Amino acid sequence: ADGCVDYKDDLGLEKGLDHLCPDGIDGFFDNVGGPTLDAVVSRMNVFGNIAICGGISQYEGNMNGTGHGFKNIEMLLMRRLTMQGFVVVDHLASVSESMTEIGDGIQSGTIKWRSDVREGNIEDYIKTINLLLTGGNNGKLILKTNCLR
Repeated sequence: ADGCVDYKDDLGLEKGLDHLCPDGIDGFFDNVGGPTLDAVVSRMNVFGNIAICGGISQYEGNMNGTGHGFKNIEMLLMRRLTMQGFVVVDHLASVSESMTEIGDGIQSGTIKWRSDVREGNIEDYIKTINLLLTGGNNGKLILKTNCLR
């Protein structure tokens, strides 16, 4: 990654993208969707590539009818963008290689790992997973239960 934008800081998402990517964006790996995807797509360079891995900003809205959806679809045509779904099970053959590379990055400090471990019972699963939708977690969200011995 060349940089990171914190959509919650004072600069905000759109100004943060403009600051970090003054010459536009060539590639984007999206697991957020919604307004984030729209903001990035409006800054994509011609012939840019987008990998869609998820749309967490839309999950709750899609369930209750208030989902945002992708609003900049015309930019796919205008900028001749390629948008493709990315599902990890399509890449199982490279899991071992990927885990080695990620492990090396964590060991060397080039990859920072943050986990948010919540302890509870299996009944706490829904409450815990909903933290992903509200931004209530800080890092990889894990529910540690005592149900598996």
